[in-house]
Amino acid sequence: ESKARALWQLLGKDFHATLKNDTPESRKRLTSILSEDSVEALFKGYAKYKNLAHCNWMSEHNIPASVQQRLLKHHGEASIEVIKDNPYALMGFGLSFSAIEDIIKVTDFKSYVAKDDPRRLSAALEMAIRKEIEKGHTYTTHANVR
Repeated sequence: ESKARALWQLLGKDFHATLKNDTPESRKRLTSILSEDSVEALFKGYAKYKNLAHCNWMSEHNIPASVQQRLLKHHGEASIEVIKDNPYALMGFGLSFSAIEDIIKVTDFKSYVAKDDPRRLSAALEMAIRKEIEKGHTYTTHANVR
C-alpha cells in the first residue's frame, strides 16, 4: 500500500502512460522509489492486466466476457477501436446479429448506426447466410436471404 501511494505521488495522472511505455526513462523514474526487481515486477504485472481498462469499457457496452476475451486475443489494444469502427465486427467473435442490435439500442452506438448503414446490412446478410449454412445448405434462394 505504501509503495502504491508513493507511485501515485510520483506519477499522478502519468501513472498509466509511464507503465504503458517500458522505456529507460520510465524505469529511471520508478527506481527512485522502487528496487530494480520491483520495477520489473510492476511492468510485468501492468502488461498482464493492461487490458482491464478495455474490459471495463466493453462491459459498460454490454459485451459478454467470453466475446471480450476472443476480441482482445485477436485485436489486443485495438479492440475498442475495432468495435467503435464497426460494432457488427462482434459477430466474428461469437455474438449474434440480434445481440449486437440489442447492444446498439442501449449504448452510444445508436447515435451513429442507422437502419440503412452498410455495415448493418452487410452483417444482416452474413447472419442470413450463416443460418442457411447451419441448416446444412450450400445453396439458398434470394427470398430466404431476404
